[in-house]
Amino acid sequence: MTPSTGNITIRDVARYAKVSVATVSRVVNGNYPVSRETAARVNAAIRALDFTPHILASGLKTGNSRMIGVIASSIINPTIMRMIKGVESILEKSNYLMTISSTDNDVGKEARLLRFFQERLVAAVIDITAATRADIFESIRKRGIPLVLLDRGIADSDIDAVLGNNFDATYAMTERIIEKGHRRILVLKGKNISTGTERYRGFLAAMRDHKLPIDRNLHLRGNFDRACARRQVLKFFAGPGRGGRPSVILAFNQLMTEGAMEALYELGMNIPGDMSIVSYDTVGMSPPVFKPVIACISQNSYRMGQQAGKLALRRLSEREAAGRGKSVQVTVESELLEGDSLLDIN
Repeated sequence: MTPSTGNITIRDVARYAKVSVATVSRVVNGNYPVSRETAARVNAAIRALDFTPHILASGLKTGNSRMIGVIASSIINPTIMRMIKGVESILEKSNYLMTISSTDNDVGKEARLLRFFQERLVAAVIDITAATRADIFESIRKRGIPLVLLDRGIADSDIDAVLGNNFDATYAMTERIIEKGHRRILVLKGKNISTGTERYRGFLAAMRDHKLPIDRNLHLRGNFDRACARRQVLKFFAGPGRGGRPSVILAFNQLMTEGAMEALYELGMNIPGDMSIVSYDTVGMSPPVFKPVIACISQNSYRMGQQAGKLALRRLSEREAAGRGKSVQVTVESELLEGDSLLDIN
């Protein structure tokens, strides 16, 4: 008989499914195996009664939360959101829920979020960190809460991480630019975090290996920000142009690429006729909607998120089994996409 009044409780579900309260709890929390037939009967009862399990409250009481905290550096960056969608695609198949918070690349805010997640006894944390030092994670790691860094690593740390091949990918794309005859490359650099420093190192290494002069006047700080990149490009072309005009812009993320394109259009410049442009990560929509199609490094952001979700679940499984392997670093390879924004000037 279906209850008609009052709040639906776990006891109501148990009676409806003709199982014990303990069995309903096991299905909801996923912390003990039950047969497929029994699990299906319990889940059917949950749907029929519109029962909402208080998973977080249960976790606070038992110390075994079913919540995974995801810390994003930005929730307006399309690349970051693709990563989070990748994480979600994995966690939605598990018995864990995902909660997302953004730091706006503020290390102080990130530290506060880590404390908040620790106090709420989240099961694990996946963090697109703004930090450059591992001590920000000391407290949460002492509590034994699994931590996975996504996209951005911490040098010389033993923290699990899922990263792109930033150095190698930028090196390869710089070589492609050089093969097309370009020598003066205007670079829009990012922040002093692992992605920014590794991409810049890859660019410099390719220039040196090809014995090309490195003109620091062409290296602008775009801070991974669209508005900042736009201002920097406008300011550069309004200046005296020492050493000659560049023939291509290489931007180290999608937002800076868009900012550079905005500036070029404001200046009345055509892409790639007047200025070639290359991006780290994809820009805009698929052709033929978006023209020109930007030559880019596609870093498989969605897959990076998936790998981070899988690694977090693996660590949780190991913790339940009272074991944990050594820290791991998963590298997700990028690919170069030609597009039509890089002119061959040979």
